[in-house]
Amino acid sequence: MKLPPVRTGGREHARDVPYMRYGHTAVLLEDTIYIWGGRNDTEGACNVLYAFHYVSLPSSNTWLAMWFRCFHLVCPQLQPLEQYLLDNMPVCSPDTHRWFTPKISGTVPGARDGHSACILGKAMYIFGGYEERERERERERQIERERGRTPDRERAGERQIERERENAR
Repeated sequence: MKLPPVRTGGREHARDVPYMRYGHTAVLLEDTIYIWGGRNDTEGACNVLYAFHYVSLPSSNTWLAMWFRCFHLVCPQLQPLEQYLLDNMPVCSPDTHRWFTPKISGTVPGARDGHSACILGKAMYIFGGYEERERERERERQIERERGRTPDRERAGERQIERERENAR
């Protein structure tokens, strides 16, 4: 099922609202919800971290559409998050109703969905999920299997098992 786009109603800044998705995760820190990862049928997987300040949620369909999420994880955390693990994190300001990108640092995980996340101390940790690149590799391996060939990764795994058996003797 293709998810509907956010309707801008003439407000061009509404295009900056994170697209609707599934397989993402969300964590709560003070008065901000951080949404990361996931995918939809139009855009694919995402490795952008979005933040939404929910304290002064205005009453409009656009903002409510941005709020709607399913299959997510919310982890409360009371300490300030001073260090972020992603390099692109749009934040929504409730005062201006605009999104902006603060300066952040760290290593960017690959775009993924089906993961979970939690905040520990001053860092957000991402666990599990499926990276977009890994899905593409798995599709290639499936094509190889259908053609009657053994994919390279499986051959390497079989060689490793054989070496372990020989070493165990």
